[in-house]
Amino acid sequence: LARYLHSMARARLLPAKLALAHPKHDSPYVSSLVQVITAAVLTVIVVVLKVPAASAFAWFVGVGTLTISILMAVTCLAVIVFFARNKLQTHVLRTCVAPLLGFIGLAVSAVLIAVNFPLLVGDVDSLGEPAWGTVSIVLILLVVVTAIAGAAQAMTLRFKNRQVYRQITQQLNH
Repeated sequence: LARYLHSMARARLLPAKLALAHPKHDSPYVSSLVQVITAAVLTVIVVVLKVPAASAFAWFVGVGTLTISILMAVTCLAVIVFFARNKLQTHVLRTCVAPLLGFIGLAVSAVLIAVNFPLLVGDVDSLGEPAWGTVSIVLILLVVVTAIAGAAQAMTLRFKNRQVYRQITQQLNH
């Protein structure tokens, strides 16, 4: 995670301080510190709220699993779009068929994860059966709101700071 924060800060998507590297070890020490502080804050919240460790673990795994499935599905689509736009002479199996099959599999997985989210995160009713309750709704909303915020940031950057947006897209194309 620290490397992602560091890279995003270097691309001017996050505060510049997160892009700092340790003078001796060249490690992303500020981003690492932010990651450790974030984990500590989340741990304190879980302890203060007296959330059982297994439940907290299930929540984080549930959100992570759904999010990674969605991101990987979107990445498969991005591969198809990239090769279609750039008209590169490549094998159709690698640039269209395989990513499309990956997208279909990952999209189906994401839907199944979302539909069964209460089971995954341990959200149960009074009988102990998986049910859509506060935990499931809040965690799903966390995923949705984060995706919307990311898309909004990208669109804002695209229209308000074209130079940074162009720099990022050029780096991604090379």
